[in-house]
Amino acid sequence: MDAMLVVDMQVGLLRGDPKHDLAGVVQRINRLTARVRDRAGTVIFIQHCGDKGDDFEPQSPGWTAAI
Repeated sequence: MDAMLVVDMQVGLLRGDPKHDLAGVVQRINRLTARVRDRAGTVIFIQHCGDKGDDFEPQSPGWTAAI
């Protein structure tokens, strides 16, 4: 079985300075996760948890997966 680990791809990442080729990165991650799932693999998302008021505060809009 294949597995893919996606780390810290959250809405909070979209804030601040522009990220190099962010749209392309998201597109490639989505394509790869679809390929893993098509082969009965597992995709695991790891989310960064920030402090209260941080862009990555758990359960806040920024904490939500961006892909």
